[in-house]
Amino acid sequence: MSASVCPGPAPSSPLVAEGEHPHADAAEEVRAWLVTARGGAPFLSAGDGQRLADWLEAGVPVRDLLRAIDETSARRRAKRLRQAFSLRTIEPALKRPGAGSLRRSQAIPSPDAVPWPDARPLVAELAALVARDGPGDSAYLQVSRRVREFFDRVWAELAPFHSVLRAAALEDLGAIADELDDDTRAALCEEYARERVRSHYPELRSGGLLG
Repeated sequence: MSASVCPGPAPSSPLVAEGEHPHADAAEEVRAWLVTARGGAPFLSAGDGQRLADWLEAGVPVRDLLRAIDETSARRRAKRLRQAFSLRTIEPALKRPGAGSLRRSQAIPSPDAVPWPDARPLVAELAALVARDGPGDSAYLQVSRRVREFFDRVWAELAPFHSVLRAAALEDLGAIADELDDDTRAALCEEYARERVRSHYPELRSGGLLG
């Protein structure tokens, strides 16, 4: 396949069950957040599953994990990294002080043709929820789930523009696109396209409304 084409991956469904372990809800949210950020396979590798379990058992907050995913996603696109996006790749961001915090100035410009859905009603609703319930883990999981569902919904609504977003992602890859095999190129185009969508809503990134 020519490097001028960035096909999307086959659709798939989440495979992680919720509510079966003390950290099941938190683990599911981290898994789903990663999948929303990268696209592709809806499950974690055995190594990533164990890594996530170890982090949660050690008391690593979900908010730190989501922040590290977001920071890693933005850095991968900026640096045109080819390595598969997994929880292992977020470890450097997780270890840095203030891991994952994102500033509005880091938002990536989007293609003009894309009609971005309005996030303001959700932002106002979730800001009120945070103000009412405080920064506890239960409220945080509720907010993060709503944000992740919003990103999934936006991605689905923008289906007619996926080709535009993937074409922009291919431009982001630049010359290295010709050096990649078809599967790697498609996976990176999907990941970069989703990062462009998420970066359009900095107030909903894990360094914004999610704190």
